[in-house]
Amino acid sequence: MGFHRGQVTEVKEVFKQLEENFQVVQCQRQALVHFIIDAEHWTVSLSPHRCAIAQGNKAVGNADCTIEMSRELFLGSFNGTYKPSLMDLLSGRIKVDRPEMLLVFKELFGAF
Repeated sequence: MGFHRGQVTEVKEVFKQLEENFQVVQCQRQALVHFIIDAEHWTVSLSPHRCAIAQGNKAVGNADCTIEMSRELFLGSFNGTYKPSLMDLLSGRIKVDRPEMLLVFKELFGAF
């Protein structure tokens, strides 16, 4: 399968590709990650055996991590046209309540 980077223009397509390219053997724990991309909410549910992604906040009050950013940054990060930096976190352009989860997410999907 593989990612189709550089050509994704819709947030839902990124999440579809993430779900299709989930690396089962690399996930060692369960986690619920809530994404806020502009006004869109997405929930990524990870376990050692599967990845389920749903539009909306399915993790109400139970998310292990919440990540918030603009559509522009999200798509740019996925497509490789933008590389998030520490300054994005410090300036609030990207908001994340558990920054270490960004590394876990990158490890599992090889994206971002």
